Amino acid sequence: MFFSLAVCLKKRITQLRRRGFKLIKLVGAGAGMSIFIGLLLPAVFFNNVQVNPPDTTILDTQTNSDIVVDGPNVFITYLDTSKFRGSNSLFISFSKSTDGGLTFTQVPLPVPVLGSFGQPSLDINRLTRTLYLVDGTPGSPISGLTIYRSDDLGNTWSTGIAVPGPGGQQLVNPSVVVDNFPGPGQGNVHLAYRDYDFTGIGGGGIRFTSSTNGGITFGASQLLAPGGNFPTNDVNGPQVTIGPEHNLYVFYYDLVQIPFAFLLAAASCRADVILYRISMDTSALVGNPAGPFALNFQLNSGGPELGNNTAVLSNFEFGGSPAGLPTLVGGASGDLASGVTISDTGFLNSFTQPFAPGSLLRFTLALTTNLDSFFPDQFSFAIFHGPSQFEIPTQSFFSAFLTIDIDSANPLVQTFASDPAQSPGIALSAPATTAVPEPSTLLLLGGALTLRAAGRLLHR
Repeated sequence: MFFSLAVCLKKRITQLRRRGFKLIKLVGAGAGMSIFIGLLLPAVFFNNVQVNPPDTTILDTQTNSDIVVDGPNVFITYLDTSKFRGSNSLFISFSKSTDGGLTFTQVPLPVPVLGSFGQPSLDINRLTRTLYLVDGTPGSPISGLTIYRSDDLGNTWSTGIAVPGPGGQQLVNPSVVVDNFPGPGQGNVHLAYRDYDFTGIGGGGIRFTSSTNGGITFGASQLLAPGGNFPTNDVNGPQVTIGPEHNLYVFYYDLVQIPFAFLLAAASCRADVILYRISMDTSALVGNPAGPFALNFQLNSGGPELGNNTAVLSNFEFGGSPAGLPTLVGGASGDLASGVTISDTGFLNSFTQPFAPGSLLRFTLALTTNLDSFFPDQFSFAIFHGPSQFEIPTQSFFSAFLTIDIDSANPLVQTFASDPAQSPGIALSAPATTAVPEPSTLLLLGGALTLRAAGRLLHR
């Protein structure tokens, strides 16, 4: 069996004036499938072009394809039974053309750590020309998705980045999209997929997650539509796309709303992002005997909607240096050098970094603004001090120098100075916080009054 690309040509192509180009994707009911790229005009002919080497295995199947075009480059990925060698082996292939689809070369992919389910999805970052290829996994013994990355237009591929899922669950039917529109969020990688829960504890269905660092790590997943265990097909087949305003849209089949009939449902979410530039005079801490000191950042959830907001901190300047390893709690990851990401995966999510202070502290904060149903999520910044590492007291009830309540697309931002009555040896002014004027969309990451957790809680 050949997986073929038929290229439609016309002798007088100069007369077409670059109009009438269509891409038609035809999926056959059996083992075969063809993709035709053509001009839907009279007097055309099709030239079948072989994409993959002949499959001589007994299964003899190539299907479940995805295609990306980048100038003269045509990239295709597909389920390929010729690669299947049993459990945890490769079940997909990748082919590329550099001449507009006239000829193709199959490029080897590394064998994935988590196995392969043969449901690949493909997209490209058109600024960096990085390709992302995602495949589902069988779910045993480890669940997750596998993401291959190529930085040389598909000539070589990474060994596969595992996006882990909960134990005992099978992650399949992935759909990947890269935000290629200018502005905040450009280059972010977004994934939708079907999660089958084999544990019986719930959480299965259509899920979504995003990466802000080029697919190296992904935030906590958000459940968009609950679904049953395999072989239940109540919700399935998610497809994610993105608009020029950075809005994300996930389409999927829904058999719950209308039983025994397919309904194409859509879930969309706008996660406005505010960018803040924050600076603070910390010269009073240099040589201060009240040390040692540590920076503390928290993003804590105010309602049951976990994983729907993310804080990304970057561009740190503090004059001194880190003094040890950070303490990560909940949905916190990263470091001061590469950037810090905190997602509200639980009530308490915190990043704490011991540091030797200099005269000035600066950093950039990008914060999503999805609303919770009970109380708003809250971001806060404090400085710990002394052997017990309690917060330096401020004029805030939470002993924070900065709090942001995510109560709207333009959240309430409050800054506070240190309280000289409670810490006579530490005099710090409130930080200066400047918001980038126009919010823009960046991410879709998707119980009780939100309070800053006291420093002593973090260090028990």
